[in-house]
Parts: sequence; structure tokens; C-alpha cells
Amino acid sequence: MGKRKIDLKYIAAAGLIVSVLALIVGCGGGGGGTSSTSGSNSGSNGSGLTSYQVTAVLQSNQSQMVDLDTLFVGDQVQLEVTARNSSGTLVTVPASGWSITAPSNVATVAPGGALSAVGPSGSSSYTVSATAGGKTYTSQLGVVVPQDVITGNVQDSSGQAVEYAAVMFYNSSGTLLSTTYSTREGNFRGSVPSTASKFTINTTPGDPGNVYYYLQFSFGNFEYLDGPSCLAPLGVTPSASAPTPLANPIVPDLKSAGPPPPPTGCIGD
Repeated sequence: MGKRKIDLKYIAAAGLIVSVLALIVGCGGGGGGTSSTSGSNSGSNGSGLTSYQVTAVLQSNQSQMVDLDTLFVGDQVQLEVTARNSSGTLVTVPASGWSITAPSNVATVAPGGALSAVGPSGSSSYTVSATAGGKTYTSQLGVVVPQDVITGNVQDSSGQAVEYAAVMFYNSSGTLLSTTYSTREGNFRGSVPSTASKFTINTTPGDPGNVYYYLQFSFGNFEYLDGPSCLAPLGVTPSASAPTPLANPIVPDLKSAGPPPPPTGCIGD
């Protein structure tokens, strides 16, 4: 977790800049939409687009974005540079010069951005980068050995994707097992041991300063506080045979909707 904590300081600063840009151009509606894993060149790039970012989709299912910092060993992904237009819609930007700092026993990348996750990155820190519109964009790169796989989506009450929310999985004793992050489309894919039974989220990495969201979310019919003091039940049993989807989306409470109701679903307190 040390590597990620260091990275979040940078992410928060970059995300705050993009949040201001989003307010100026009217992107992103009531929230979300903040850059989180892009390099220091995120911004308008002189093209009318904002919030540039390196993203990845599975080659086997190009509607499925995955978190570049928690790729699974064996993943084959297509790297992209994406941005948002004036309507807040995600668009792909032509990019070239794909490169990674990881050794070949961790990952390899082709000139066109096809990346293969070969082996676990462990505690080492690596990056992936490309050039688009004369600027270079980077993202952190990590590879893990998958266990049981939990999938889901983080979205606000208007249906807008919530980017770069940390989704943290716990066992019945309240021990943190693993963490993953939602993508620009709000979806997430987490690797967990079979003992995982609870979760919580943290929207601050993608919403520095908590501008858009309260530190509270709904899941199913109940409200929960962000953080380990108020854990939500997974409601499903993780399986090694196939990804297990959560039954409901995770919905952070929008500040624009007014104060949320008191938390009603905390377990294990």
C-alpha cells in the first residue's frame, strides 16, 4: 500500500486542477469526471477536449475498461488515450509512442498499444506512457496474480460514472484484503481471496477536496459511510471459476442532491 499512498498525493493535486477545468467547461454534470491517473499534461491540449488520461480495455471485450494499476497476470489489453468533449462524453484520442518502464517479465507493449501482462509487479513501481497531440501522458502500471474476481460499477444517482473511486474488500473480521479502483466508465474488477465478505469505498482519490460527493454511499436499500467503520456486505460469494458481479451498483451520495439520510446498513460495528 505504500506505493499507492505516495501516488495519491500527486493524483489529488492533478485531480483538483481537472475538477476546476471541468467546472469551467461544464463537463461532467454534477460530479465525478476528474482525472486521476493521467500525467502532468492533463488539460485541454488546445483541442477543446479536457481530462486526458491513459486508459485500457480488454482485447477480449473492448467495452470493459480495467484499472491499469491492478491488471491481472495474463491480461491482454489495448491501451488508449481518452479525453472528454464539451458534453462530458469519453472519446479516444489518436496516440503513438507507447512505452512502459516495466521489464519484460512483468509486461510487454507493442507500438500500437497492445499490452500483455506477464507477471506480478510486486512492490515495484512502473509506468506506461504515450504521446497524443504533441504531449506525453502517463499512468501507473501494476500487475497482480488474480484470485477470486469481484466486478461492479460505481455511479452517482444520475447514472454518471464515478472515476477512480477506491473499492476496498474485507473479510468477516474487518481485515483489509485488497483494493482496486473504478475506471473512467465507473466499472471495477477486484481480485480477492475467498474469505472476502464486505467492502467499502473512498471517492476522495477521484474527487479531491470532496467537492462532489459526501463520504457516504448507497448499496441496495441501505446507506453506508465511506471507510472501514461502516462496511457493506458483498452479498455474493466470490468464485474462482468466473467473475462474480455485485448485485447492485455502488452509488456515492451527490452533494448537489442535499444531505444524505443517516447510514442504515453498517455491519460488524
